[in-house]
Amino acid sequence: MTGDRHNSNMELISQGIGNVASVFFGGFSATGAIARTATNIRAGAMSSISAIVHSLFLVAVVMWLLPLIELIPLAALASVLVIVAYDISDLRTVRHIFQGPKSDWSVMLLTFALTVVFDLTVAVYTGVIPASLLFMRRMGELTGLHTCVSREDEASGHEIPVPDKNNVPDGVEIFAINGPLFFGVADRFQSTLNAMETPPKVFIMYLHNMSAIDMTGIHALEEFLERRRKGCRVLFAAVRKPVHRTLQRVGILRTVGEENVFPSLDEALLRAEEILEDTIMARGKSFATAEFEILKLSRERSKN
Repeated sequence: MTGDRHNSNMELISQGIGNVASVFFGGFSATGAIARTATNIRAGAMSSISAIVHSLFLVAVVMWLLPLIELIPLAALASVLVIVAYDISDLRTVRHIFQGPKSDWSVMLLTFALTVVFDLTVAVYTGVIPASLLFMRRMGELTGLHTCVSREDEASGHEIPVPDKNNVPDGVEIFAINGPLFFGVADRFQSTLNAMETPPKVFIMYLHNMSAIDMTGIHALEEFLERRRKGCRVLFAAVRKPVHRTLQRVGILRTVGEENVFPSLDEALLRAEEILEDTIMARGKSFATAEFEILKLSRERSKN
């Protein structure tokens, strides 16, 4: 209202000291009132001295001027309060809020109604709850879960920016998380992973844009790793340092293996290609061994 910014920390300390000191004089705890502050500013006050003068005037009213205050009609006091309330309200800002998201002005209307029916403290405490829930919902909607499965799935619409999509070999699947993985997204995360019909040979978790993870997200990630333990190698790529510390502390990186955590997606893709080559070679050896056993068995039968 003044175009300046006050030190809210110092104000909190001052009010705390004042509330503690008031107990020794039979007083009780109180907080700052926006109505008195707005009245002082609208009357031309420019500094905190106005609050001191205001408090001294209240002391004088309580100590000596109560008989005179009782003579003031309540209708006159009510009109003063109406003018003060009008001065406090910023109708231009209110109109601007109604042009914004429905969730924001709904919380504003709820807080306004509770202020009128009860008091400001109840209104603020209650308004913070739906505002927090709506914020978490919005964050959940902003978190993107994307998959990119080699060249065969380019037309699926679920694409993520990779250095060169032609470098993603068949049998490798990349899953990217863009945003925090918290309880508001964990259910969608599990549903997306469960929708994958056939598990790939190598699964790369691209976590470059995952800014944070909570225990619900960690639990969902652990369940996924438990299901993919057989027949699928899981690699982590581009894990941010705060997320890396969290995953290391809860033991997920130990489950995956530190050798399967890479600083970039390119390095994870190179490791995926090596795993595919090793798998092909192992299958070739197994096929050759089986063919040799069959040939050996057939020769023994022919001799008999």
